[in-house]
Formats: sequence, structure tokens, C-alpha cells
Amino acid sequence: MNISTLCRATFVAAACWAASSAWAAAPETPEPELPSADLNAVTPVIVYELETEMVVKDWVLCISAAVAEQLVQAREESVEKALSAYAALQQARSCGRVPELRVILQERIYASAAESGHDTRAYGALVNFSDAWASAYVVYGGLPAQ
Repeated sequence: MNISTLCRATFVAAACWAASSAWAAAPETPEPELPSADLNAVTPVIVYELETEMVVKDWVLCISAAVAEQLVQAREESVEKALSAYAALQQARSCGRVPELRVILQERIYASAAESGHDTRAYGALVNFSDAWASAYVVYGGLPAQ
């Protein structure tokens, strides 16, 4: 081992020791508490026009009306059931959350009951992939915001 390598190793070891001593001597400060998301909060009802092109964010894209309806029904029961159902459907490659998607909603397939306290809906839609429109099914409000 040459002298410069030995000096660097000594410096790094001293710096690590000094840093650990400083942390040990520092008074313990509590970490700031992050606000927790209320997954059961009531979401406002938003009106989406049928046959109108729009860009949506964080919607779930599904392969069939039955899969989309299954996710809405799970969300009617609870957030935990919706997350569990989504995980199983995603693993089966039956649906996936899309960060941003151009859609034209064509028909309302299924909506959560008004008394459930949240707004979850499934639509039959045209979705735009690489400037080509394809038929698909989308779900609004089925999962908590990311």
C-alpha cells in the first residue's frame, strides 16, 4: 500500500468517525410528521361529458367491462378491497393505472352508489395509443391517488 492510499484511507476513517460522533452528540429531534392521506375521504363528483375528447390522469385501463366493474365494486366495499382487487387484476394483466391518457368516453358502464361516499365509475371508451384510437374500458376513482 503506498503512502497516498494510506493517507486517503485514514482521512475517510476519520471523517466517518467524526460524523458518527456528531450524530451521537446531537440532541434527538423528532422527524416531522407527514400528513396522512385519508383513503376514505369523500371525493367530489366530477361530470365527464360523453363523446368528448379529453386527457385524464391516473385512471385505470381495463381489458373488459367485467374487469372494470369488478374494480368499482371492490372500491364500493373499501379502499383495501380495491387495492387488493387491483393488485390481482394487474398481476393477471387485466388492468393497469395510466399516468395520462387521451380518451373519448362513450358509455357509462357502472358507477358506485351515491351513498357509498365516493365517486367511482367505469366507462366504455376510445383510448388513444400512438395516434390510433382503440376501444377499451376505463375506471375513474377506483384507486387512491398516488
